[in-house]
Amino acid sequence: MLASKKKILKKALILFSEYGPRTTTMDDVAASSGVSKKTLYKHFENKADLIETLYRRLLSHVEIKIRQVLDEADDAVAEFLSVSRLILKFSAFFPPAVIRQLKQDNVEVYSELHLFRTQFLPVTLSYNIERGKGCGLYKEDVNSNIIAHLSLSQLMAYNKDITLLGHQHSGKDVQQQLVACLLYGITTHQGEDLANQHLNQYSTTVQV
Repeated sequence: MLASKKKILKKALILFSEYGPRTTTMDDVAASSGVSKKTLYKHFENKADLIETLYRRLLSHVEIKIRQVLDEADDAVAEFLSVSRLILKFSAFFPPAVIRQLKQDNVEVYSELHLFRTQFLPVTLSYNIERGKGCGLYKEDVNSNIIAHLSLSQLMAYNKDITLLGHQHSGKDVQQQLVACLLYGITTHQGEDLANQHLNQYSTTVQV
């Protein structure tokens, strides 16, 4: 039972991300998940219930992952890289059409998403920048609030930017260049050396 529900949520997320929650039907979700509509409705009362469950779980999952990074990262640079990776993965599920449809059709879900994007994520990045400044890894004159919001806007716009680039570069290369650009703009010489080390590791593990 739990396995089928997990599969339904996974397939629904893929469909919603590509076609939008409004366009995707429960028939589509059932067919993609390989379950009957009867089984689908055993797990979810209706499409609104599916949407709310899916996106709330996604937001909770990403928040838990980010807090885990904050607890475990060895230094501010490693923390920035790991948080950036999570934001890049997270943003892939929210192209403009999805956000627009949630805003119009699922107000409560949109409100939670809006708070996550406009409060939790900027505060997390701002915290990271203050941590880096305190350790001498980031420049002292960096305004953590401004840079946090600028960095977030760039990370969240990644999927649009990769579309504009077409097939000129791989998603992996674009992610690498984006995160490197953000990091090198704020690091001191000490932080830059550490960034070089981490980026070499990051380049071998980053996934689209």
